[in-house]
Amino acid sequence: MAEPTYLLVAGNGKTSRNNVEALLNDYVVLLRQRKNEPIIVLVYDNKPSEGQIWASHYAKDQGISCVVYTRKDASTMAVQTATLYESETPYKEASKLVKGESLAYGFLLWDDEDQSCFDALTFSSKGISCYDLTNGLYDIAPAAGLKPVTTPQPPVQEQIVPKAQEEPEEAVEAEEDDSEDEEDDDLDEQEDLEEMYFAFETIGKIMARGFFAEFRALMDNDKK
Repeated sequence: MAEPTYLLVAGNGKTSRNNVEALLNDYVVLLRQRKNEPIIVLVYDNKPSEGQIWASHYAKDQGISCVVYTRKDASTMAVQTATLYESETPYKEASKLVKGESLAYGFLLWDDEDQSCFDALTFSSKGISCYDLTNGLYDIAPAAGLKPVTTPQPPVQEQIVPKAQEEPEEAVEAEEDDSEDEEDDDLDEQEDLEEMYFAFETIGKIMARGFFAEFRALMDNDKK
């Protein structure tokens, strides 16, 4: 019985149909020469890329089994006859195909801005060699420390309750000093008024005494 060898095709990178078919065919011919059974596996989230559709057409033309791993309710209309497996984690499930001595190769339609390409690099963690289907099947290996992209969460905004405005201690002290100064000024002013009243009273008494003395002297002269 021929040993199955899985050719996993993933990604949304752009290339030509002739390129996809020619590169896949090189491997298919080699596998058949080794008495291996090639199986093309398409992995995507919502809808197949153009390159994956061409791969499914090539599989049908060559009489190769085709398997699809995708999410529930994803589009499969453009894909030729294939066995469908639905999963919330299609890339993870597809990578489980490598069991025992089964062989698998990852053919990625690479695009630096395509998240599905980075998701497909989970194949490498399962010992599956990955190649760039848009660039002559160059090796693709995940960079050290590569982590899946996560959606950043907005920071929780704390409700700020405004505090009652407090006057600086210096201002309060200054106001207290001003108040004390005003009280001192009022006392000083009152003392000044009392002193002036006393002075006027004293002068009045002196003047009254002088006037009385002069008046008495005049009266005495008249009597003489």
